[in-house]
Amino acid sequence: MELKDYLAPLQRWWQLIVAATLVAAITSFIAVQGQPATYRSTVAIMIGAAFSDPNPNYYQFYSSQQLATTYADIALRRTVKDGAMQTLGLTWLPSYTVQPISNTQLLEIAVVDTDPQRAQAVANELARQLILQSPTSSAEMSSREGFIQE
Repeated sequence: MELKDYLAPLQRWWQLIVAATLVAAITSFIAVQGQPATYRSTVAIMIGAAFSDPNPNYYQFYSSQQLATTYADIALRRTVKDGAMQTLGLTWLPSYTVQPISNTQLLEIAVVDTDPQRAQAVANELARQLILQSPTSSAEMSSREGFIQE
């Protein structure tokens, strides 16, 4: 078989191929124009005490990375979600993800919503609720100190 034997069907059906491509492009354009804009807000939280130590060692970084994975799971739990919804006065939360940033002691919370202010407020509140759930939150530390003082 020669090359023109392969190109013969394309020459015969080129109009149909172009028409199908145009219909698909126009349909896609119309569908995308009807969707609302989405915004993404992120918050990064440093986990562990390695940043406050002037000479952190490998084990401090390793334990912080492990804690970041645990806190990522806690941030997806109902207690954190309910606390954020109650504080913000919302009945639902926009979609969000929580994941540790690999090879760091950072945890990233990303919220996607159609309202940029709500996305930012939810991301900040989820981070605050996660900090409140941690064993060294300032509210818990002050209650422990009050107990010790008594």
